[in-house]
Amino acid sequence: MTAPGLSGFRYFSGPYEDVWFSEQGCSFCGRPRPALHTTDRHRGCLKCLRNRRFRLAHDTDLGTLENGEFLVFDHEVGRMIVSPTPAELRPEVLEELPFTPRFQSHQGCHFPLHCMDAMCYIGRWTPADFLNAQPANPRSLYLSTSGGDPHLWDNAVSEFGRTADSWPTESSTEWAWGSWCYMFRCLHCGQYSSNWDTD
Repeated sequence: MTAPGLSGFRYFSGPYEDVWFSEQGCSFCGRPRPALHTTDRHRGCLKCLRNRRFRLAHDTDLGTLENGEFLVFDHEVGRMIVSPTPAELRPEVLEELPFTPRFQSHQGCHFPLHCMDAMCYIGRWTPADFLNAQPANPRSLYLSTSGGDPHLWDNAVSEFGRTADSWPTESSTEWAWGSWCYMFRCLHCGQYSSNWDTD
């Protein structure tokens, strides 16, 4: 189950424990660890990120947002190139997402877009979290956020002899095969979305 969320960030309300920290201290204020990896290989604490003393690059549906531009890999030229920013994209994406912490993940943190805005990361979910969000049919919510693939749900709930309402709250948020479910919510319409990866 997800813990109380981190405050002060538009696109990150997941628990503090989900923040991807390094083992070093802050390069900006000297605060001892933990700190976050920055785009220029320095380290920065959450307070300095809130105070905009550094920024972070983030992968999105439009490419990697870095230094105010979306970068995508062009296979023809063999390098990253600038991708046009849609005119209808909400300005908060460029203004706030670079000052959003990254969440821990196996294969990289990705922020999906919805209603022309980045979605807010709300934490790693287990079947019990889907049950809490939609008690009448948690599997349906899972399918709507995961592209309709039932395998992880069916394996986690059935093969392991668990039901969604009996998923142990003290357990890790890992699913079958070492997978994690990273959950997001649209700030405008409330739509949920999930990203998945495995170690």
